Amino acid sequence: MPDASGDSPFTAKIEKLSSGIWHCIGFLVHLAIIYIVVRTLSPALAGWIQRTFIPLWELSSPPSSGMELLFNHLFVLSFIPAFLASLVCFRFRIRAAQYVWLGPAALLCFKFVTFAPTNGMESRFPAALHYYFASGFTFPDYHSWREFWSVVESHPDLLRGLAQTQYTAPFYAGVGYSFASWIRARTGIDLKIAQRLKAWEESRFGTRDQEIIEKS
Repeated sequence: MPDASGDSPFTAKIEKLSSGIWHCIGFLVHLAIIYIVVRTLSPALAGWIQRTFIPLWELSSPPSSGMELLFNHLFVLSFIPAFLASLVCFRFRIRAAQYVWLGPAALLCFKFVTFAPTNGMESRFPAALHYYFASGFTFPDYHSWREFWSVVESHPDLLRGLAQTQYTAPFYAGVGYSFASWIRARTGIDLKIAQRLKAWEESRFGTRDQEIIEKS
């Protein structure tokens, strides 16, 4: 029987199911944004800093390559771009974004727990902690695939850096992305940005349309 509002239980179930599907899709979209950030924006940002700012700073031991800079500052170069990306995605407001860090966190926990030290005498927990969270990388620049593989052979610690970019960086980025979403949900800063953007668009394009009308 329909309830007082006229909606049947079947309609309510359909609406609940569609809402759940929408949240699942939104979660996957936000998760995809996180991995896009760590796979594209973070390395690009590291390379840009290496080419633009590092030569201006008189460092005693500057990083030899953008990859070395990325490996040694993985948290900053993953957290900040994802945080900003979450603020930029203000038009796609969904609560699931606040929990998107759980996906990368679960994968990192699985890799951490199942980590097997190369040295059988080494304790698993400290070895896994160093493998997935420690820095201290030294990785020279390369200009061809031949140079790349020669660097890999002479720097076996590269595999640890690649593992961190694959499992640790998405976790850092997920935390930054979810934190920004949490801030948006409680401060409404995304709505303020949207209102200002809309006002800017109306002032700019509205004036242009008015000028076109007057000329015609």
